[in-house]
Amino acid sequence: SVTPARLNFAEMVLQANGEYALLFEDAQLELISHFETPYLDAWIDGAKTWRILSNLYSNVVKHSLPGTRVYVDAGHEEDHVWFCIKNTSRQQLNIPPEELLERFVQGDPSRSSGGNGLGLTIARELASLQKGKLELEIIGDLFIVRLELPRKENYYKN
Repeated sequence: SVTPARLNFAEMVLQANGEYALLFEDAQLELISHFETPYLDAWIDGAKTWRILSNLYSNVVKHSLPGTRVYVDAGHEEDHVWFCIKNTSRQQLNIPPEELLERFVQGDPSRSSGGNGLGLTIARELASLQKGKLELEIIGDLFIVRLELPRKENYYKN
């Protein structure tokens, strides 16, 4: 079940940036973050949204090429907030993005330990439960995740 409330999505992303700062540092990753505005109001379930962010950030820490940058951007449109995280994969991703969203699929040999292949699937399902969406794009070694979540309470009444 979903328990939506009006929350500042930008604050949640900033909190995730802070929570993962040392892990990024240990993984030799530089985090570059940009927000359209410091307040991104959204009508979301805080616990489920935190789980999405946690899964995405954990994925980046585990699978990024050391010495590279991770870009986190967030903003809003009229009916949704959006979030985008981009990182350079440690290993080649010789798999279509759709397959990475299937249960128990891991994208490269480095993903055979330290996970069960469910992180992206869970993140997508939690976004969907909130009337949002999560999409992946792979361009060479660049791994891009885009998340959209609703801004308005009446979005849930459909």
